[in-house]
Amino acid sequence: PYQVELEAHIKELFYHSKASYGSLRIAKNLQSIGYQIGRYRARSLMRELGLKVKNTKHYKVTTDSR
Repeated sequence: PYQVELEAHIKELFYHSKASYGSLRIAKNLQSIGYQIGRYRARSLMRELGLKVKNTKHYKVTTDSR
């Protein structure tokens, strides 16, 4: 029951963040709720659930006006 509940919270946080929260942020949020979980445990659970963070593309200047 604890594991299922924890996985549900991780999925909820991940999808609520639009797939931008990594293991560190997930762990911090779960700790604030009251779970005893570390970054690496969150990481392994995210891997088990198949949750991968979307990388954001940064703006790249392609034109030099000079």
